[in-house]
Amino acid sequence: MPTLTDPVSELPQNPEVLEIPSSRPVDQADQQAALERFDRALHDLVALYERRYVQEPLELVLGQDEEVSSAQLRTLHFLEDFSGAWVGDLASGLGISYPAATKAVDRLCERGLAERFRDAADARRTRVNLSQRGRDVLLEVQRQRLARLAAALHGLGTRGEALQNSLEAFIVLSKG
Repeated sequence: MPTLTDPVSELPQNPEVLEIPSSRPVDQADQQAALERFDRALHDLVALYERRYVQEPLELVLGQDEEVSSAQLRTLHFLEDFSGAWVGDLASGLGISYPAATKAVDRLCERGLAERFRDAADARRTRVNLSQRGRDVLLEVQRQRLARLAAALHGLGTRGEALQNSLEAFIVLSKG
């Protein structure tokens, strides 16, 4: 498998083409094995992030009896960024159906994390805001998540910045 000394500095100026520098020719079997390992690592990273940096902080903040899914947490983050959003805008922004957005808003309102109100210009339309409790929960979950990330990055030492740069480059390249 090719070795990368500094993945970010090795990126081409044009991110549409990514060539991995190699000290030896890479055969198709090596490439396939490397892609499969990379795919598995990304899968494991997403699962770890969901558990360690999303669900565990939520459980610490809300307690285990009050369940908020990661989808509902994404809804809270959307409302944090787009206060007073219409339910339709929420559905569109999160890439979910209108009924799914309505259901998420219902659950968040039941828990006191969000509040509905009628649009002043069109009483048929409903807008949604974070409640004060919703803002407080987001702030505490973020504080918990950042503390955990800081501990993990500290364990990586100087490799933490290289990892961050590599992840940022991967995101840019993946967006196409």
